[in-house]
Parts: sequence; structure tokens; C-alpha cells
Amino acid sequence: MDRPMVSGLAPETFDAFIQQRMRWAQGMTQILLLKKPFKAQGLKWYQRVGYMSSIMFWLFPFARVIFLLMPLAYLVFGLQVYHASMLEIFAFTLPHVIATYMISTMLFGRTRWPLVSELYEILQCAFTLNALIKVFLKPRAPSFVVTPKGESLDRTFVSPLSSVFYWLILVITFALGSGVYKFITEPLTRELTVVVMLWNVFNLILLLSVLSVLLERKQVRSQARLPATNSVVIKTTSDEAWVGDLVDLSLGGARLRLKGEGALVPENATLTSWSHALNKNVHLPISVLHYDNRSKILRVRFMPQTEEQENEVVAYSLCDSLRWMSFQRRRTRAISYWFGAKHVLKVGLKPVLLHMLVLMGKFAGKLGLLAKPAKENQ
Repeated sequence: MDRPMVSGLAPETFDAFIQQRMRWAQGMTQILLLKKPFKAQGLKWYQRVGYMSSIMFWLFPFARVIFLLMPLAYLVFGLQVYHASMLEIFAFTLPHVIATYMISTMLFGRTRWPLVSELYEILQCAFTLNALIKVFLKPRAPSFVVTPKGESLDRTFVSPLSSVFYWLILVITFALGSGVYKFITEPLTRELTVVVMLWNVFNLILLLSVLSVLLERKQVRSQARLPATNSVVIKTTSDEAWVGDLVDLSLGGARLRLKGEGALVPENATLTSWSHALNKNVHLPISVLHYDNRSKILRVRFMPQTEEQENEVVAYSLCDSLRWMSFQRRRTRAISYWFGAKHVLKVGLKPVLLHMLVLMGKFAGKLGLLAKPAKENQ
């Protein structure tokens, strides 16, 4: 049915995300090696193509790692990656790159953001590459691992998987320095050196941009929030009635913007609103958590007293297909290449300082541990 009808939880941490994608990559590769869908009986040719398209996608780590490390072959080891002049590169390579992005935007512009997809693959490639190699060596060995869901983070910290990207940034920065030296000492190949250095700088910018994903931000909510716009009526125990519109909600509670003047003090109340899933008005007991008189924003917690009320909370929060369709439309909008580039730079450069502070703190801590025994011996 071409309509969103069910909701699922995504991983909350980068570690859980990588576990999930490694399992998916291993599972699809196992299907390729053990089930051989391209040879399966009873499938049409387009069904075989469909299976192979889904499976071959998960081999992207091989291409992505080569794309990241190939500039080192020339800048550090002197291997000729390109045999072309600057004019030939502008005549052939540049139009190819532009055409590739234009076609990609035309075909997948509503589901994949320009350059953000590059980050998506870089974040996974180092880990899924190792997982894929294990499957190719022993196809039956990997076992099913459940992805952690519904985690809550009580503090902001740097992902323990960050070290791989620190090393990649260090290696590519070294390659950039080697390129500068090559540009100065080998004037006959300067055109090619400039092109490969630009490629290397592009990789470096992408690697710096993934650092923002590696910051695990504090998240204490146990339930994911969904944008919503339903009209609601709040009736307090003192028979006061308030009218407003939802901003977002979850199984645990809601945030809404009230209309009118006055202050609403924290107390128990009832939220009344129309449920499309149940095709009736629902009256949900709530506890008022906080009201901001300036912004008119009210935060409430659902307090179901009976099993019927619990079912109504679930139906009202998660079972409205129209709300999921609206949520899907918000996520599948076309994004221009320049917006994607600006987004990558914006999210990528800010967290570099925080990562440096974390690394300096770890380094200082190790120095302290080394210095302490020496002091005790004195």
C-alpha cells in the first residue's frame, strides 16, 4: 500500500547505527553468496535486476575507501592516478562530475541530499568494509545482532568510534602537506598536483564534516517526538478551558501552543482532540509540566488511568496515517546542490574545536597517569 501506515525507531547513537548497517551489509552479502538471486528459479529479469541493485549497493565501502585514499597514491608515493593536463581535466572530468550530480539530483533529489550522501557513506565505509571482508571469507559465520533502540543519553560525549576518522584526517592532512612539497619541488607536474590536491581537500572537508555526527548529544527523552498540528482543548480541574494547536507529541506527552491570554499553572487536566484513527474525539488525562506565558508554549505528560485510555494515547499519537504522510512530505523535499554544500560546511566546521578539546583532555589525562607514579617514586 503506497501510504505510510507504521512507524519504527531509528538508532539513537552512532554506535547503534553502525551495528545496524553492518548487519544489513552482511545480510545482503550473504544473500548474494548463499542464495544467488541472479540464478534463482521463477524470477523475471527485472526482478533479478532489482535484487542485484539492492545487494550491490552495500558494496559501496570498497569504492568509498578507494576514493578517500587514492590521492595519497600520487601525493605521497608518486603513482600517476591521472594522465591528463589541466585543459583535458576541465574538458572531460568537470562536465562528467557536473552531469553526475545533475542526474543524481533529478533521480534521487527528494530522498538523498547532495554531499550529505557522501557523508552517509564515509561514516559507514570503514566499519562495513571490515564486516564485508569477514562475510566474503566466511559467508555463514556472521550471526544476527539486534540493534539497540530507545536509548536515552544523559550527557553529551564523543562517540568511541571516532578514532578511525581521526586517523583518516591525519593521513589526508599529511598527504596535503606532501602535495604542497611536490608542487614546490616538481614544477613540471604542477597542473596534475593541483587537481589531485583539490580532490584531497574535498575529502578532508568531508571528513571534518562527519565529526558533527560523532558528537552524541544529550537526549533524555524516552520517546521520539513527531511534528503535529491538531487542534486541542485543555480543560483544567477548575473548569477553565484553553484552546490551542499541537506542535509535536509522542507516546509520553505533547507540546502545544495555546491561544488567548492568561497563565496556566501546573496541575492535572484533560486534553480533548479529534483522533482520525479512532474517528472520534478522545479525552486524555494529562499533567501540565510547564507553561511559558511569553511564547504560549505548554508542555504536558499523558497520564492514562485505564487500558482504554492507554489505547487512545497510542491511537492518537502514532496511528494517524495523515500525520505520517505529512511527516514524509517534510522529509522528501528537493534540496539544491548549493544548499547541501552549505549544510555540510555549516555542520562540519563547528564541532572540530570540541573534538580537539576532547583529544587534548584525553592526552592530558594520560600524561597525568604517567606523571603520578613518577611523583610517588620521588
